[in-house]
Amino acid sequence: MAIPINGHCGKQLRAKDESAGKRVKCPAWETVLTIPPKPSGARDGEQNVHKPHRFPVLSVGVGVFCAAVIVGAVVLDRMKKADRANEIAASKV
Repeated sequence: MAIPINGHCGKQLRAKDESAGKRVKCPAWETVLTIPPKPSGARDGEQNVHKPHRFPVLSVGVGVFCAAVIVGAVVLDRMKKADRANEIAASKV
């Protein structure tokens, strides 16, 4: 009987019983997954579902936040440079 596991992306995978405890790569995201051990009291018909981690979602959120901060800083810098250029042009007139 195969051991059901959930990838970090939510994809449901199955691993052979002899793979219990080993580490494999998720075929979709290529993140490392640890196949949970089969419980000693589990029968072949029972499922051992491994909950996915929330870290990929968190890392995407942090990445988007950082990108927004960087873009905001660049926009503010360009606005300041434009204001300085306008002040210099106004003083020459």
